[in-house]
Amino acid sequence: MAIREDQKLQVQEATDIVALIGEHVAIQKKGREWVAVCPFHDDHRPSMTVSPDKQIFKCFSCGAGGDVFSWMTRYQRMTFPEALAHLAERAGIRLQRTWPSGHDGAAGTTVDERRTLLSATASTLECFRAFLRHTEHGTVARRYLEQRGIRAESIEAFQIGCAPDRWDGLLTMIESRGWVLGDFERIGAVMERSSGEGHYDRFRNRLIFPICDDVGRPIAFGARRLREEDDPKYLNSPESQLFNKSATLYGLHLSKQEIIARRTAVVVEGYTDVIACHQVGVKNVVATLGTALTSQHAKQLRRYADKVVLIFDPDEAGQQAADRAVEAFFSSELDVAVAVLPDALDPAALLAEPEGLQRWQRAVEQAVDVLEFQFQRVGAQLRDAATISGRQRIAEQYVQRLAALGLDRQDPIRRSMIVHKLAQLLHVSESDLSSLMKRMETSRRPRHDDVRNVTDKRPEPVFQVKDEVASTHSAPRINALQTAEQQLIGALLRQPALFHHTLDDGKLIHDAVRPEDFVTQTSRRLYEQVYTRLSRKDHLSLRALVADLGSDHEQDLVDLATGTEADMERLCAGSEERLVVAFRGAAETIRGYHRDQDYSRIRGRLIDTPVGHDDPADGRERLLREMVQNRRENRHPARIGRKPSS
Repeated sequence: MAIREDQKLQVQEATDIVALIGEHVAIQKKGREWVAVCPFHDDHRPSMTVSPDKQIFKCFSCGAGGDVFSWMTRYQRMTFPEALAHLAERAGIRLQRTWPSGHDGAAGTTVDERRTLLSATASTLECFRAFLRHTEHGTVARRYLEQRGIRAESIEAFQIGCAPDRWDGLLTMIESRGWVLGDFERIGAVMERSSGEGHYDRFRNRLIFPICDDVGRPIAFGARRLREEDDPKYLNSPESQLFNKSATLYGLHLSKQEIIARRTAVVVEGYTDVIACHQVGVKNVVATLGTALTSQHAKQLRRYADKVVLIFDPDEAGQQAADRAVEAFFSSELDVAVAVLPDALDPAALLAEPEGLQRWQRAVEQAVDVLEFQFQRVGAQLRDAATISGRQRIAEQYVQRLAALGLDRQDPIRRSMIVHKLAQLLHVSESDLSSLMKRMETSRRPRHDDVRNVTDKRPEPVFQVKDEVASTHSAPRINALQTAEQQLIGALLRQPALFHHTLDDGKLIHDAVRPEDFVTQTSRRLYEQVYTRLSRKDHLSLRALVADLGSDHEQDLVDLATGTEADMERLCAGSEERLVVAFRGAAETIRGYHRDQDYSRIRGRLIDTPVGHDDPADGRERLLREMVQNRRENRHPARIGRKPSS
């Protein structure tokens, strides 16, 4: 089964890349283009450029780039078929699938395991929603939703369902529809019996809240009991290839646009709290899934917001959750604040009261910085300590905890501000506090004896070069060669007609520089793609090339293609004359390298050939003529031409 090529182009042209990326990260206009903080590396300033004219994105720090399909496969971790289907649905395009000749269209095809699990989760959700609508099975759940004030539009938006009061409700649906039982076992929807044979439903007599990724695909389920005697109160799907509760936020797919608009995300503790907020128009709200705010949550929210406000209960559990959120504060550049709602009310209860929305807004606006919130608690502990030794122990333990969280790795300005506040809290000078922290850092650092046997693992280079090249040439020569190869590709992407350009010696570029002449592996693979298309006289554009490479999962080539084209645009500033000059210079650098290789080869053979050797096949005279002829034809200045001494 395949998708027609013209439909890929149709989906691509129907998708505005600026609007698409703006759905996932904050993006702002800068001149003719748009910029955003790159989500693919630890970016602290907008390093990613989005071009509406070319319909591509490119990060000039980490090299990530591509088109709308590349964005979905990289950012959402979709396969190319998933990305294509998602964008087609988003654009209102119905894809027409074609089967290869001789295929009856009925046999199953091998698909990505993640895609299989997503399909099983979507089917499970379909069943739960059907149970909620069922006259008998959904009665108790519908009554509960009505009592909690959850309206019909919210039930639809959050896709709420229920599990019937039986052990085989879902299991019966799976069997009746002929679905693969093992897929539903892997997502935790059904479980194998511990005694005897067969399976049973994980969820029974529960209200079901689907947990979705940030594009709205269900990946797990949260289930609330409908009968008070059932334990536990909430039961979640087990973690799987789809679901990591420490990195997932409930309601994010419905909240992210408002979070981006406000640059602030509010984090609550329950499903119904999120729904209650959305019902009164407060839509920048998400919930954690039974965990404190983690560094993974913070990294995800940093894509959309500058600030996170945590809504916690004023009890001890809420205080401890706020303490753990300090880790998120240190792990990202998010501003993290804590708000405690009045009268110990949860969000749903507060918003149901008269003037509840105004009281909510006031509490969020008055949220206290998470470190300040923690400082207040530590200050109270210091005041309550009965002895000086006790106060010293509390102070040292707290400083040690902040140091372990990475205070010394913070931005210097941020670190200085924290140290200043901490010194005031502990009633010590900033210099004494800094000395204490340095001593703690030294004590945590491993001794030389502990690390001397550790292997130094250096990261793999982005561009691999042939071993014989790396071993025989200096780094500057190799770098110049890599740059020339990339400039040659970038120039052809900007002006494909240069493929038929004539060089000074009368050779056309497609004869003078072939793919096998490239020594950088990634550049050679990309040039092979460009060379093949232009040799066949196919239309070449960056957009078409990236779309084809994306469908083949050649992400490294996509990154290189977008980068080389963008680099040439910046280098030549739209000047066709400068583009030609750069192109010719790149071609000559590549050819010059290979001429030097030929001269080195011939010179080595001359050294090894005795004077007066009479074998015409290997004679010195023939080798010298070959060297002179090469120089004459290529008009290359001699660098190795001295006749070796006998």
